[in-house]
Amino acid sequence: FGGTDDWLEPSGTRQRGGIQSIVDALDKGIEPRCSGANMRDVLEIAIGLRESHRNGFMPVRFPISDRSLKITPTPSRLLNKRQVFGEQQYAQEIERSANTPIGGAAVQDV
Repeated sequence: FGGTDDWLEPSGTRQRGGIQSIVDALDKGIEPRCSGANMRDVLEIAIGLRESHRNGFMPVRFPISDRSLKITPTPSRLLNKRQVFGEQQYAQEIERSANTPIGGAAVQDV
């Protein structure tokens, strides 16, 4: 496969691309790169993985029959971090996060 250097990206890069895709779709009247149907399917897979873990890694059948299952963030994720941490620490955390590879992998200068 030629190594992993090509897939290491700062964590903010993928979010920016997704947001730009939505902006382009709205501005240009085109389809976003990822459809709502795809996002729904990915969410169902995430719920399935979590439910499998909760049940001792039992297999999960798709589509999941219990449509009441959902994933909600922990309450601390719902807080406005800028107000909680203060302007300076918030800016430092955003900067650190934007320059950290996804999954915490080490970035090597080439």
